[in-house]
Amino acid sequence: MSAKKVWIDISDISVWAGYHTGTQRVVYQIAKRYRGQPNVDYFVFNPRSNTFHQHSFDEVIQRVEAAAQEAEAGAPPPKPSKSIRARVMVARVYQNSPEAVRKRLTPERRTLIKRVLKKAKRTMRPPQPAVATPTTPAMRFGADDIVLITGKAWDYRSFMEALRKDKLDQHFKIIQVVYDLIPIFFPHLFGLPLFKPYTQHMFEVGALSDGLLAISESSKRDMLNYCKGMLIPPPPIDVIRLGDDFAKVEPVKPGIKSLKPGNFILCCGTVEVRKNHQLLYTAYKEGFRRGLKLPKLVVVGGKGWYTGDVMYQFTHDPAFRDMVYIGGRSDQELEWLYQNCLLTVYPSVYEGWGLPIAESLAHGKLCLASDTSSMTEIAGDLIEYFSPYDTVGCLELLQKYMDKPTLAKKEAQIQKTYQPVAWDHTFTQVKKFVDKM
Repeated sequence: MSAKKVWIDISDISVWAGYHTGTQRVVYQIAKRYRGQPNVDYFVFNPRSNTFHQHSFDEVIQRVEAAAQEAEAGAPPPKPSKSIRARVMVARVYQNSPEAVRKRLTPERRTLIKRVLKKAKRTMRPPQPAVATPTTPAMRFGADDIVLITGKAWDYRSFMEALRKDKLDQHFKIIQVVYDLIPIFFPHLFGLPLFKPYTQHMFEVGALSDGLLAISESSKRDMLNYCKGMLIPPPPIDVIRLGDDFAKVEPVKPGIKSLKPGNFILCCGTVEVRKNHQLLYTAYKEGFRRGLKLPKLVVVGGKGWYTGDVMYQFTHDPAFRDMVYIGGRSDQELEWLYQNCLLTVYPSVYEGWGLPIAESLAHGKLCLASDTSSMTEIAGDLIEYFSPYDTVGCLELLQKYMDKPTLAKKEAQIQKTYQPVAWDHTFTQVKKFVDKM
């Protein structure tokens, strides 16, 4: 019998040149630690031909290191072209214009705007996953191989089907990381087009995998419940703890003059309905109604599902003038924000893990977080919790920690007790599970 070989899927990061976030960080950190291990190689999936191809991980490392050097040198991230920004601006102005204004447009201008809108919609669509151009012939996994998938295979609709066909012939083993099943159990928090393909994907994950690695006890419970509901015999499932020993970067103050150390609260995460920024809006409104003096609120994150209403409220409500700042920030600016915030808040409705909580603790900062799903697993009683549906509960915790001695005592406990988890530990957990197969 030939030696068992482990194949690592790096489709997610094979052509990515920027900073890794979310699942990309997991894929890269685990793949990097497998480098140099005996009988280990890497592959990518080509959705154009539905084939798998061996791929060099050295190319990925070189690209990541080059991006890190550019970031250290202060190179700004690439911006869309002026023409793209202009199209997007026209689209947003038109979409927010009253109907009465639209009716005054001449037919010629209306036709022109429709053309601009069509191009802008393509620009504003979520980016499709990048695909590495295969430089090696299509390959097939061997009967004794183990295929380790740690990324977002659901981004490629035909990935699991191609894997299933190969497995029927070769009978290799498949191990996959399970992040969450939120689109299945909470479809109202995502766009409707995601529900069907994600549900199908997770069915195939449960049916085809020989082992699963959940990123939290919560995700493990959800996967077991899903398998039970679908009448799928669940494969063995272990829980791994994701690393939170983040790369050190030099802090750079954002260009917001009124921000000063200790005069703001930080909320980090994609601005989407699941992250529940609406609760922060109503908590602050209730605080204003009670006459409370609240710190500024800095929301860092790109736009996700269904953000229009809360973004409009934050940016147009006169009560929030000079109070709220929303937008993406560089890694250096985010580092400054973490180091200098009063505390952080994370009101998400449901999570597979909840990385911003770990980021906050790694910086020695208190996080006020929702008490659902995996979020209570990260830090136990080191942080404080509220229901993601309890505006007053959130406000009262904010008010509690406006008291400097109370906050200082909690920070001292965090800095003394919290130990960031190294990615080496995560890798050890993954490798131990893989080696048992």
